[in-house]
Amino acid sequence: MYATSYCVTEALSAFKGKYLRGRINQDEYIKYVQDFVRISVGWKLRIDEVPILKPIVLREAERLMKSYKIDFLDCFQIVTILHG
Repeated sequence: MYATSYCVTEALSAFKGKYLRGRINQDEYIKYVQDFVRISVGWKLRIDEVPILKPIVLREAERLMKSYKIDFLDCFQIVTILHG
C-alpha cells in the first residue's frame, strides 16, 4: 500500500478532530494514533511522495475541484494515485 504524507496527516487529523469535538477521550485518541501507526504506517503502508508543485498535479487537482466540488487535498490525493 502506498500513500503520501498528506494522506497520513489527514488520517491523523481525523483522530484529532474526534478528540477535540469530545467524541473520543484522550486515551482513545492515543490508542487510535498508536494503532494507525503500528498497523498501517509501521507495517504495510509505504510513503510515496509526489511533489505538490508538479504542474500536472496542480492542473489535475484544479480540474477535479471544479468538476466535482471537492477540496484541494482530496483532489491531490486522487491525482497522486493516478499520476504517482
